[in-house]
Amino acid sequence: MPKAYIVVNMKVHTREPMLAYAERVRPFVASHGGRYIIDTNEFDRLEGNLDLTRLIVIEFPSMADALAVYDSDEYRQNIMPYRLAGSDCDISTPPRNPYAICSKICYRQPQQVLDYQSGSAVRADNPPHGAAPRSD
Repeated sequence: MPKAYIVVNMKVHTREPMLAYAERVRPFVASHGGRYIIDTNEFDRLEGNLDLTRLIVIEFPSMADALAVYDSDEYRQNIMPYRLAGSDCDISTPPRNPYAICSKICYRQPQQVLDYQSGSAVRADNPPHGAAPRSD
């Protein structure tokens, strides 16, 4: 089963509730198999105007585990209120097919990429799932 991710763009506006949130959410996420792989407010903008203030990416063993955290009564009643009181967030889960989100990046590289659906490596110049091959 492919891993799943929750991606958060967080804009903190009140520090105290966010301290309480961080104290509660991290052990809760870990208890559901979640692992913070990115949590930063430092960026080197390369291009574009995306308004990132704090980027958080949490990895879970499966989409079911990710949604179990977000949809749980424990999170919604005892943890989420601190986040809502202290920040504004954009929260999403990328699609399971990484080609839907990274085909332009993956196919610029003259190397193999992992096809997460089959678990096998494929050539970047011969993409699966009908994606266009790289042109450079």
